[in-house]
Formats: sequence, structure tokens, C-alpha cells
Amino acid sequence: GRELGVAVEPDEHPLLGIEGFFYFLAGEAPARTLIAPFQNEKLGARAPERSANRMVARAEFFVLEGSDQRARWRFACQEIEKAFNAEERVLVWFDSDTELAAFDELLWTFADRSFVPHEPLSPESSWEETPVLLSAKRLPATAPQLIVNLASALPGALDLATRVVEIIDADPARRQAGRTRFKQYRERGIEPVTHKSAAAGP
Repeated sequence: GRELGVAVEPDEHPLLGIEGFFYFLAGEAPARTLIAPFQNEKLGARAPERSANRMVARAEFFVLEGSDQRARWRFACQEIEKAFNAEERVLVWFDSDTELAAFDELLWTFADRSFVPHEPLSPESSWEETPVLLSAKRLPATAPQLIVNLASALPGALDLATRVVEIIDADPARRQAGRTRFKQYRERGIEPVTHKSAAAGP
């Protein structure tokens, strides 16, 4: 697998600030935070179902500089494409069907040479036919490997996945919601990995 871990200095990024973007809110003193490397494994075609009390193994927060929603979504498209190319099953989670429909269109068109098979999750959906599923309410019958959470709260399918990706930008409401989710992951015993990233281009 390829190592994606990075070292984050709290004062290196405008969103993190001198106290640290997330760690300050969690009540920790400002300090250099070394993010341990992790592996992007290719898992098998089908994964065993997770029990109700089992949590996602890994949470990753990508912190973007800008505040444009479309740039945030394009960044999400790139992460979804990487997961699709790694043969992962991906669930993308939204606040509303309206947001889902807009993202559905973007995922078809975000790059000229990209093709990511996807559809809104329905009772007829299957990972074998469609490895990327979009949902605002419905949970899949079998577990995804990755959840890309574009909603304001923790995703409804959190207990099912191996990994969850959160994408935070400089929009005040989305930033505050991201801080809340960061704390909620930690309260569940999950130490999120934080990446500083440039937003996707237009």
C-alpha cells in the first residue's frame, strides 16, 4: 500500500490557527501533531458485516483552504475516484436528496478522463454492479469499505465501514460542524488523522 500519513504543525495552516484547528477544541494544549502513516489496503470483494457496537477503524479529515462548496465536492470526487481505482466499495453520505442529486451530476463530469460508476442507493443496488453508492437516508444491506461523509453530522452507516473520509473547508458552518464531528469520533475512541490539502481545481 502507499503511505499517506503527514505531519501537521498547528500554526502552518490558516484554518488550524496557533492553538490547533481541532485539538484546541478538544481541550489539548497546542503542540506538534505527528500523524502516523497508514496503509491503503485493497480488501476482498465482500466484507463481513459489522456488529452494532463495532466502530469505524479509521477516520481521516482533509482540511481545505477555500470555502467554495463545489471545490469541496470536486475534492471528494477525487478521493472517490482513488478508492474506486483501489477496488473499494464506497458509500457517499449527504444531508439531503437535493445535495445528492447535485453531486451525482458532478461525479459524472468532474474530470474529462474519469469514469466512476455510481448511482443513488436503492433496494436493487449491488456493490458488484455499482461500487460507488450515494445516499442521504438509506443504509446499504452489505458493508461499504469507505464512507465519504459530505453531511453535517456523523454518517448513518458509520458502524459498517472500515474507513471514513471527512472533508472540511473554511466555510464557518461546515468548519464548526467538522469540529463537532472530530470531537465525536474521539469520544468514540477513534483518533482522527488530519491532512492539510489544497482544494481541487475548477
